[in-house]
Amino acid sequence: MAELTDLQRAILEYDSEAATKLAKKALEDGKEPVSIIDEELRPAMDMVGKKFEAHEFFLPHLVMCADAMKAAVDVLLSEASLEEIVLGTIVIGTVEGDVHDIGKSLVSAFLRSSGFEVHDIGVDNKTQAFIEKAKEVNADIICASALMTATMPYQEDLVSILRDSGLRERFKVMIGGAPTNAAFAEKIGADAWGENATEAVETARKLVSG
Repeated sequence: MAELTDLQRAILEYDSEAATKLAKKALEDGKEPVSIIDEELRPAMDMVGKKFEAHEFFLPHLVMCADAMKAAVDVLLSEASLEEIVLGTIVIGTVEGDVHDIGKSLVSAFLRSSGFEVHDIGVDNKTQAFIEKAKEVNADIICASALMTATMPYQEDLVSILRDSGLRERFKVMIGGAPTNAAFAEKIGADAWGENATEAVETARKLVSG
């Protein structure tokens, strides 16, 4: 494996302050924001994912790494137009009746750090809120999270209403959350299921690439 850059090391050590300073320094050194994301942040995120899969990192580590990545991305986005960076546009939120936030926010941070334009509409969202926001921002993917078995039917409602409204072909739908699984995603007609933040990023890349 190639030697870590200072920025990558800051992310793997959950150091948001250092990540901010190093992102600024990279820009001062003449590096393009897109190059920094492609060559440093995305590989760093992949490293975090591998450490999670290997049980070297756990949920708290992912949250802290995501915070450090977000700090760096915020610096880079301030110096670049979104059009230069964006892989795709995503609307993400937690479904109606569900106020759990950590998992959804973690996925948001990882998607944004990977180069997606992410519109996080928060928790406890009615199905129509997802759809209206997706139409407003011309989203590629709608990501709906459910952290309780009782709220999973709202994920199915999202797919059904998109279909009934003639919008199903316009938006890809990815679901996630602890009680969900790939079989449930297939059953309700969603395009994909993300088991965790790192898998959600890889799945989103595949969805926007066709």
